[in-house]
Amino acid sequence: MIRDRTARLPAALLLFAIAGCGPSVGGTNLGSVVPAGRDGAANVTIDVGTVSGERPVYAVAVDRRGRHSPMTQGFFTVSVMWSLRGQALDMTTWLPVVGATIRLEPVGIEVVTGPDGSFRFAVDPGLYTLTGTYAGPPSLSGSSQQLEVDGQGLWFDLYLFPESES
Repeated sequence: MIRDRTARLPAALLLFAIAGCGPSVGGTNLGSVVPAGRDGAANVTIDVGTVSGERPVYAVAVDRRGRHSPMTQGFFTVSVMWSLRGQALDMTTWLPVVGATIRLEPVGIEVVTGPDGSFRFAVDPGLYTLTGTYAGPPSLSGSSQQLEVDGQGLWFDLYLFPESES
């Protein structure tokens, strides 16, 4: 929510610009308009893309008589999530495994593979391990070595092997 606290009267509109997004790149061109509530607050949806970091936002309130408040500046930070994607494959047939459970450590998130054996996790850059299981028949399992997800994401085929009978 953006609120222009410098306006003396309740705002009818809030003009705003996001530096580094759309037509306002490198400037304070207030090309976007949203209606504001009686308290001067306005909700703004911002498509920030995949560039991470701090970005300034500029706003001016316009009251019902057309008077403009001074321009105010705020900041928001964009954090990018990367994806760790892949496919679970049966090592005996080389076919995708549908319905396998893939676990991401150290966060402990689990997903079930889709119709093509694919899986996907949204993650921060870092080190992760994958473990896969399939109840079968036949029962399959497998795990990865430690994987590093960097600023580009990662694709990894997880091979599942038949479990030995005890």
